Amino acid sequence: EVYKVLLQLAETINLVAPGGEPVPVTRLKPGDEVLIYVEKGGRHFGMKVEETVVER
Repeated sequence: EVYKVLLQLAETINLVAPGGEPVPVTRLKPGDEVLIYVEKGGRHFGMKVEETVVER
């Protein structure tokens, strides 16, 4: 499946590569693979928040 996310462009925001190493958002390139965890709602500074986004 394909998922879309909104991420802040900052050195302090990291994702996780399949090998477990952190990947800064600022170093992501098209085609890079990262691990995801699907849950309802979202996160802000690591804290779970209940929000929705409506794309138009």
